[in-house]
Amino acid sequence: MIILTTVLFPIAASQDLQKRHISLIIENVDYKPGMEENMSREFKDLADTLCVEFSGMFSNTEVQKGRQHQEDACHVDSLRKTTAGKVEVRLTLENLNQKITETEDGLLNTILQNSKHLTEDGKALIDINKNLIPISSIHITNSPESGPQISNPLLESERLRRTVNTSPTPLVSEGSKVVTTTPKPPVTTVEIVWATNWWDVFLSRYNWGGTEEIFGPDTGSTLSRLPEVDNCLMEDPCQNGGKCVSDEVSYSCVCTEGWTGQHCDRDLDECRRNPCNGRPCTNTLGSYRCECPSGYTGTDCTHDLDECENSPCQNNGVCTNTQGSFTCECQQGWTSTTCEEDLNECLTNPCKEGSRCVNNKGSYTCECDIGWEGTNCTKDLDECENSPCQNNGVCTNTQGSFTCECQQGWTSTNCEEDLNECLTNPCKEGSRCVNNKGSYTCECDIGWEGTNCTKDLDECENSPCQNNGVCTNTQGSFTCECQQGWTSTTCEEDLNECLTNPCKEGSRCVNNKGSYTCECDIGWEGKNCAEDIDECKNQQPCANGGLCKNTDGSFECTCVPGWTGGNCTADVDECLNSPCGEGVPCFNTEGSYSCKCPPGWTGKNCTEDEDECLGDSELCSNGGICNNTAGAFKCECSSGWTGKLCDQDVDECVESPCPEGSSCVNLIGSFTCECMEGWTGQYCETDVDECLLTDCGNGGTCLNFNGSYGCDCSPGFTGTPCEDVDECQDSPCSNGAACENIHGSFVCKCDSGWEGKQCDEDVDECVQNPCSNGGVCQNVDGSYQCDCPQPWVGQDCTARMFLMGAEGQFGSSVTISCGVQRLETWNSIEVKYGNRTLYQVNPDGLFTDFTGGGVKINSSVVGSGADVSLTFQNLRCEDEGKYQCTVDGNSKNTMNLVVTKPPSGEPTRISKTEGVVDNRRTINIQCQGHPSYPYGNLKFQVKQQNEAVYRDFQFPVQVQDDLTADCSRTQTMSVDYNFGQEWDQATIRCIEEESGNFDETVIDVLPDNFCERASTVTEIFLEHPHNPKKYVQCLNQLPRAVMECDVDTCFNENEQQCGSCVKECQINLCKNKASCWIINGILSCQCPSGWSGSLCEMDEDECISSPCLHGGSCYNLPGTYMCNCTAGWQGPLCDMDVDECLMNPCANGGQCTNTIASYTCACSPGWTGKQCDTDIDECLYSPCQNGGTCVNEPGAYSCTCPSGWTGAYCEQDVDECLLNPCINGGSCTNLIGSFSCDCPQPWFGKICESGLFVDGHRGEIGSENVTAVTCSVFNYQDWKRLDIIRSDKRNRSVVRVTPNGGANSVFNKRNVQVIYTPGNAQQPAEVSLQFTRLRCRDEGVYKCVLDNGQNQDAKIIVTNPSRGKPVISKIEELYGEANIAFNCTGYPGYPDGDLQFQVKLQNETAFHDFTFYSATRENVDLGCVRKQTVNATYFMNMEWNRAKIRCKARGSEQFDETNVYLLSPEICAAVPLNKGIRHPYNKEKYITCTREAPKVRNCPNTTCFDDRSQQCLFTCDNDD
Repeated sequence: MIILTTVLFPIAASQDLQKRHISLIIENVDYKPGMEENMSREFKDLADTLCVEFSGMFSNTEVQKGRQHQEDACHVDSLRKTTAGKVEVRLTLENLNQKITETEDGLLNTILQNSKHLTEDGKALIDINKNLIPISSIHITNSPESGPQISNPLLESERLRRTVNTSPTPLVSEGSKVVTTTPKPPVTTVEIVWATNWWDVFLSRYNWGGTEEIFGPDTGSTLSRLPEVDNCLMEDPCQNGGKCVSDEVSYSCVCTEGWTGQHCDRDLDECRRNPCNGRPCTNTLGSYRCECPSGYTGTDCTHDLDECENSPCQNNGVCTNTQGSFTCECQQGWTSTTCEEDLNECLTNPCKEGSRCVNNKGSYTCECDIGWEGTNCTKDLDECENSPCQNNGVCTNTQGSFTCECQQGWTSTNCEEDLNECLTNPCKEGSRCVNNKGSYTCECDIGWEGTNCTKDLDECENSPCQNNGVCTNTQGSFTCECQQGWTSTTCEEDLNECLTNPCKEGSRCVNNKGSYTCECDIGWEGKNCAEDIDECKNQQPCANGGLCKNTDGSFECTCVPGWTGGNCTADVDECLNSPCGEGVPCFNTEGSYSCKCPPGWTGKNCTEDEDECLGDSELCSNGGICNNTAGAFKCECSSGWTGKLCDQDVDECVESPCPEGSSCVNLIGSFTCECMEGWTGQYCETDVDECLLTDCGNGGTCLNFNGSYGCDCSPGFTGTPCEDVDECQDSPCSNGAACENIHGSFVCKCDSGWEGKQCDEDVDECVQNPCSNGGVCQNVDGSYQCDCPQPWVGQDCTARMFLMGAEGQFGSSVTISCGVQRLETWNSIEVKYGNRTLYQVNPDGLFTDFTGGGVKINSSVVGSGADVSLTFQNLRCEDEGKYQCTVDGNSKNTMNLVVTKPPSGEPTRISKTEGVVDNRRTINIQCQGHPSYPYGNLKFQVKQQNEAVYRDFQFPVQVQDDLTADCSRTQTMSVDYNFGQEWDQATIRCIEEESGNFDETVIDVLPDNFCERASTVTEIFLEHPHNPKKYVQCLNQLPRAVMECDVDTCFNENEQQCGSCVKECQINLCKNKASCWIINGILSCQCPSGWSGSLCEMDEDECISSPCLHGGSCYNLPGTYMCNCTAGWQGPLCDMDVDECLMNPCANGGQCTNTIASYTCACSPGWTGKQCDTDIDECLYSPCQNGGTCVNEPGAYSCTCPSGWTGAYCEQDVDECLLNPCINGGSCTNLIGSFSCDCPQPWFGKICESGLFVDGHRGEIGSENVTAVTCSVFNYQDWKRLDIIRSDKRNRSVVRVTPNGGANSVFNKRNVQVIYTPGNAQQPAEVSLQFTRLRCRDEGVYKCVLDNGQNQDAKIIVTNPSRGKPVISKIEELYGEANIAFNCTGYPGYPDGDLQFQVKLQNETAFHDFTFYSATRENVDLGCVRKQTVNATYFMNMEWNRAKIRCKARGSEQFDETNVYLLSPEICAAVPLNKGIRHPYNKEKYITCTREAPKVRNCPNTTCFDDRSQQCLFTCDNDD
């Protein structure tokens, strides 16, 4: 085999325009056979795509403008299959500007910069229009324009290693090169892959487009051959860890990450593809390094640095890593960024009023007043801890005190006094009560017991009833129910039953302790001798088959014939009555008799005729029916037989029963008609319904005809049987659709937008609602269009624009992002702020950043979209606003960036300006605070005098916001409001909502008559009714002004001046230990807890505030209260949980866990319920797998597994193969829940227990009565039918047999007999075909097929011996040594006969077999006759002179032969023209020397040629 491949190198048109070759491997394209010879359409499209991509990368605008008329400057040179089954492509790029692409590295970097990068399985790839190309596979080479061309030298070591004969050209020694002359025409390199016998191929000339030489010094062509060894076996050419891959002609290097070049010897500048996402990149040997900003790390600066690893948060603060930074969640008591500053909790007044707060590092402590304790002094001191209650009294703590709940029998405050219970007469009447310390006892009357003598004493506990009597307790006593035979109160006395005569009359009664016995008469039994004994059942007294009948006290026997007596033991002599008839001998026997019957009679008494037909089932031969007669029989013969015993054959053919065209054959007992094909039946009267065994196929209907059949085929099929019609030949498909013929029809593969059987109907795609997400569809010819709503775009409105705004604090880092998803094609994405473009990116990943580095921008481009994110690392107020995201100039959405700043923490201040006091005055209130930006606000809250809590209030306000450059916000609210009398003593609060900072003021509204108690003329000052620090100027009994005392002073009306504010009472008029004070001359009582009122005289109902927790009931007491707790709670306030687990409530091994006011039981497996006392019926959840049966048990369950499964849940497959179930060499494969046996042929069945065996036959044509096909079904009882299918062009069933012996056959019975032998457990069932005479047409493959699909092939081979004598072409005279072609034709025998050559050389005495290795055989097999022609070519040299070559059929004695005479070419040199000369080796021949050439002629008969006379004579004078 010779493979020629040609690579052409065109010459560049200009020196400044370069040409480059690019070879690369396409990772996701598999090689297809024949792709090199005939590129597939999809590969041509791929190659065009690559050319477009590369041309776009390297195009030069100026050059292209001047060369628009020229052809495309990119084309595919070649492609080939790599060792990995992928496609390696070699492209040629022309017209490249030298300034742009000076070096191969420059070109490679251009490709890498303009491509999308990805990594797969550790391999660096680029994506060129969805084609994945390993970077290491890209090789760029320059194209030499002239000069010597270097071929691939064949090293001497390689040639010797491959055992190829050497040749002078182009063999070179190792290290040298083959150099040819500079070619005038374009250089043609021809690579030849040599066949094994390359020396047999003459390469001197090729008629390749003409008759000129294509190899040699004048052609510029060289010869080289493809190495057949691993090109990587030499020193590894790949550097820097590159992997060498050998292919058919060379090798390639798969480079590691960071290296490129043909030998992986050039460092790849990764920084050119921007791996650091805009950060500074430094290229290194084989790698690169990114300079990451603070907070980021990793190879590409994409990994956030986890600052929390260094534990920056102090004082146990919890660190949370964020993008580029971290936050600390401080423990209580600490604050600041890293939790290093102590928080002064005392500023918030955490301690109860009256207590003193002391700040500590990270915490605080409260110094409590007497009676209080706890962290914030809010917990009442529990006096119960000192156990004041005696005699197990239960202590309950109260606010400032405690109470004792005494145990039964004790009383007083501390439960120290005994309670005399006997005063209440607790004991039952008649009993005596005795008082004890803390209790009492009752001395009970006889028959009573219990604490209060109210419980009846159960005497039965001491078992007073004897002899198994049953005791029943009664009030104060008991009764005994005695067993039979006993009596008295306690059943100790024996009862004499015989006094009542219980025994049957005639029997004797004997009294026993607690019972009695009866001594019965003969024939009776039972307790009272009242039961008759059944002698027939127990004793069987009747002999010889007698029938026993029981009677009262006895029995009777009914004897069978032949016996008599009471017990049937006496024999009866029946012969006394002559039962056999007169004269017939009778013989008495024990219990019977016998008769000696005369011939022809039988029976007990010789009265029955003997049926001879029953005695001998084959009395009448050949199926004859035997009929009995009195004393004899008669045979009724079946058809075809006659004679007394039906043993004489009838010749039915005498009457010519078979129709014309068939022949009658008399058989033993029958005859048969050998019918014409297509007919069957006894008289050939039945048409053979071939349709029973014929399948027309492909849905065709078989039509039976007389003596034949035909097929009515479905549309798309024709013939008998029905074969497929190729409709595509008529080109039925429209609109460019491709037609594909399918079975019985055709399919048009419509282009998108067309449908219908023949693709001639426009598809209304809008019917299918292709437009997603609310898009409106409009149908057009062959397609459709979608009008998409926002934010959807794309052909089907499936691509979505997404935008994500953000909100961040001033000075923080925040990111907004946008992009598009699922959009296959797009041009650019831009981000704008107002009219200013900030960023732009295209599908190739190329981007432009217009921000000047002020914003960190990342973008990611994928095949179906992209996303862009902008990170503001130090957020400023001026960054706030709306950002537009446009896709191909289409902007539909904006991203909002909101800058926030928390409240400054500065205090909120409120102020008011009051005028003259009256009930209609207007007061101006101003509030100023510092809320957060932009959402925080100030608000007013009001609490009027009769209100307990503040409520929001909307005043008519004027609001002013002032904002600084750092987003600090100051808000001022101003109110002018007319306050009526109802506002007196109302508190107005101004609060900042987020921080809670507030300030408040109190509104004072004086009543109209306030100054009436002042004198009518003089000016007087009165104390302010609500504020002791203020006083009111009254003039003429009208208020004029409100004045205020200095700090820490209050107004004293008596002294008409400001002085002390507080005075202690000289006499304490306050109740319940309250303290008394005079404040501004007014008595004031400070009430203790539990009391209220002006003098603390009113008990406070603490229960109103529901102090009892967790549902406890509150009971008010003077100055205090008590809680009655619900289940699960205890303690003074019902705030202490009860540990129920101390009572061990969980059953069945459940683990108790105490919970708040309750408990839970963690039940052991199998139990549930509150206390684990309910069995779980696991079977309800079907735990048993794979069909297992679940059985529930207490606290558990069990699974009864089906065959093939085991385990607790039947989840484990049983590996049946461990038991070696497969027999007869079967291979076992375990399956889930079962197993299967892979049976060797011909075995099958579950365990390979059954087999289908076949026997064929090889026999000579004309052999008679040959059993040629046998199908044996072994150990398979379930077969329903067996078909024998003849493998011919009709491939139909010729025989069908069922197990009951039913058989259908298409064979003529006189030619083929179907023999069926039923089988059993030991013997196989057999179906055989017996051929009356073996014919050539009987040859072929007969497939035995069972109904379960098992099949085996049996072959009938019909042989035919060789015939006739072969004919060999005559060689005879040769003029000099030469290659001689000759042949032999004959009939060597069918089917595997061969002709053979035998040779006898000049010096040999006998013929011997000889093989001419160049000989070829041509066989024509027809009608079991083989015609064979053997063609041979051989070089005959002088060794073959006077040799004989014989041709004969192998095994035959008939042959033909030829002589071989090698004559000298100069034999006529001394002979005159047209004269003859005797043949030098055969005297019966002579040679005539003509002008043209010597001619051999034969002398007739036995003459020989005489040179002198030039005649054939009977005697020759030159016999020597």
